[in-house]
Amino acid sequence: MKRFLKRTLGILFIIFLVVSVVPYALPTSNPAEYSVKNPFNESNYEIVDNTLIHYRQWPPQSSELKGKIMMIHGMGGSSYSWLLTVQPLLEQGYMVVAVDLPGFGYSDRRQGINHSQSSRSHMMWQLIDNVDKKLQGDSRLLQWYLVGHSMGGGTVAAMASDYPDKTKAVILVAGTLSENNSFQYQTLLKYPPVRRWIEVGLYMVAIQPKRIESFLTSIYGRAPTESEMKGYLIPLKQPGTPSTMIDLILTSKNEPLEELANSGVFVTGIWGSEDTWVPVSKAEKIRELIPGFEYRVIEGSSHCPMETHSYEFNRILADILDENN
Repeated sequence: MKRFLKRTLGILFIIFLVVSVVPYALPTSNPAEYSVKNPFNESNYEIVDNTLIHYRQWPPQSSELKGKIMMIHGMGGSSYSWLLTVQPLLEQGYMVVAVDLPGFGYSDRRQGINHSQSSRSHMMWQLIDNVDKKLQGDSRLLQWYLVGHSMGGGTVAAMASDYPDKTKAVILVAGTLSENNSFQYQTLLKYPPVRRWIEVGLYMVAIQPKRIESFLTSIYGRAPTESEMKGYLIPLKQPGTPSTMIDLILTSKNEPLEELANSGVFVTGIWGSEDTWVPVSKAEKIRELIPGFEYRVIEGSSHCPMETHSYEFNRILADILDENN
């Protein structure tokens, strides 16, 4: 009996060592594989709440500033998501800022970042204040158009709720506003070895070219091109992405939609008719809660109309901006 107990305890101890030690010997990133120091000519960085934020800023192509636009990507995206949207806006006289949310693109991925929309709103407004301080004259006083895609829709909704006086309009692109995570195993994720095992699994399985290709095929409604693969894969391969995914589960939370409804800010939307990630029915639910909310549908488009149907998307966006100017 004693021998049996010793063997059992020995096996349990070995299992404990495997579970608690082995994952720390396995990689969760390869910094040399997709190392990027200065991603773009228009790249800028700001430290906000001890978090390094990467953003791209473009000045208008006219002498007169028509307006200021901040664009915020969705889950798995980055400033790359708006690549086909920026130039038409610059030609119309707008200044454009495309942000990488914490944990995405080339922004900070340190463990422990709060990914709630309230926290993101606080960070984004601090970033906007820093951008405004560098502008000249009355340009500082202009309100901001806030454009948010998918998960980024929740961010711009929170921003408008916090500072309606600084917000010109909110434009939701298949925006996710109401769902909040209720993952029942959150406590388990806080146990360091378990968290590490999941990070290893995400790196070795989820954040790989084949998986990213499948993800893009789903959100595009078609197979991605080589340049589109590169545009998403390289940011996602930056060290710390697996840890970000776990922090998202632990901290992500949208703000009550009623706050946006009561803000008095003009809210509109653009959706793809074939979107299976955030279907048009979600826009209908938003319309039930926000008086006056209207949205436009791009036929044949899936979840990323600004990328797959850019001509039609840019035309609709220009109409919305002109109506509000």
